[in-house]
Amino acid sequence: MIRKIPYIDTLIECIGLCRESYIVGGTVRDLILNRQVRDYDFVLSDSPFHIARGFAESINGAYVVLHERFPTARVVKGDCIFDFTSFRGGSIAGDLLSRDFTVNAIAVSIFNPVNKPIDVTGGMDDVNDKVIRMVSKDNLSDDPVRMLRAFRLAAELGFTIEQGTLDAITALRGLISVSAVERVWAEFKMLLQACSSTEILKLLRDTGLLFELLPELEPLRGLRQNRYHHLDVFDHTMAAYRQAEEIINNAGLPITPDLRAWLDKNPLKCGLIKLSILLHDVGKYQSQGQSADGQCTFHRHEHEGEEIAANILSRFNASVKETEFVTMLVKNHMRMLAFKRVGRLDLARMKKPLIRLLNTVGDDIYGLVVVWAADAGAKPEGKEETIGICRGMLDFYECQYMPRKTAPRFITGRDLIETYGLTPSPLFSEIIGAVELKTLEGLIDSKDKAASLVEELLHARGVR
Repeated sequence: MIRKIPYIDTLIECIGLCRESYIVGGTVRDLILNRQVRDYDFVLSDSPFHIARGFAESINGAYVVLHERFPTARVVKGDCIFDFTSFRGGSIAGDLLSRDFTVNAIAVSIFNPVNKPIDVTGGMDDVNDKVIRMVSKDNLSDDPVRMLRAFRLAAELGFTIEQGTLDAITALRGLISVSAVERVWAEFKMLLQACSSTEILKLLRDTGLLFELLPELEPLRGLRQNRYHHLDVFDHTMAAYRQAEEIINNAGLPITPDLRAWLDKNPLKCGLIKLSILLHDVGKYQSQGQSADGQCTFHRHEHEGEEIAANILSRFNASVKETEFVTMLVKNHMRMLAFKRVGRLDLARMKKPLIRLLNTVGDDIYGLVVVWAADAGAKPEGKEETIGICRGMLDFYECQYMPRKTAPRFITGRDLIETYGLTPSPLFSEIIGAVELKTLEGLIDSKDKAASLVEELLHARGVR
């Protein structure tokens, strides 16, 4: 196991006369499971700073002090991270007993790797049995982010969470509000990015921790919908989440090679798509009403939801790009209705609205298509029609819109200045926009046709 650690011989030399040194935690767990490891955690009986600094110099890596009070240093080399800390609890056993979960409380000696792993909590058995079990309830209350980490690890590793740990999380769930939001957001994003998070999300719901993270979801439970739905708003949301995860995992819905490539290239956006599904109907509680025939209505709930989603992401201190992506998906999740009303993707009638949408969202149309298909898949009918429209949209985007969008322009601003004597103005921008729209529609495919449109627009404005 030790020989799998990069630069291990250099590391042993740098550790030198340190009395005790161990590789610990998730690193040991992942090495046992033969998972890819890029983060390596070490605990030392001595101060880690001089050892980490010397190691960084020896391998030409970057050295960072992470914490002075709880001595912790980091060395980064390429895509590998090496973290060094001093014992907590005065010994290796005390250190392991202070950790979050038993599967993360296993140590292997650097100098005596042939010895049995040090396992004072039964972590080896839990790794073999694929179980997440807390080391102690106090350890969870001391660092409440660990509660969320239990679900993230279970989703990433395909493990189950032991019932006593779930009970403790249920009792302690309110403490998550005192944790640093940046750490909470980081764990939540990693959970959402896991390939199989649907069942884990149900456990998050059952413990109540989901509603501590997203209290805006609580009012959706039991909120009745119209005849197009067979579930209340919250249960529909959970069903749509499952659909989205199945699509992302390539379960045969509107997947195209380019969509597959986009999903593979954007794991963070895959997680944010799932978050947008959790939030896509969050505005229904505030917008609920009733039609003349007694049907439930939720007019403009997507706009209410966009504002609520923005507030949630602000609360998490999410980045501007993360916020813009999620709110775009929530805001536009009802746009499919305009295309469904024509019965199919009729480009003769819907090309301009589709081009306007594509001009706004760009290649994030792939994320929007997943949201549309997932939302439709969680309803009793309409799924196949939605998938057909999505496929038509992607076909237009990939085979017509993008080739035209990326081709050299038939008319440029320089042409308007040099050939027509125009100066930058509202008319200038109007002409450029009109030529681009006709080009994207496929109505202009040559410089001569573009010039004819320019002449027509100038004549209509009395310029020529």
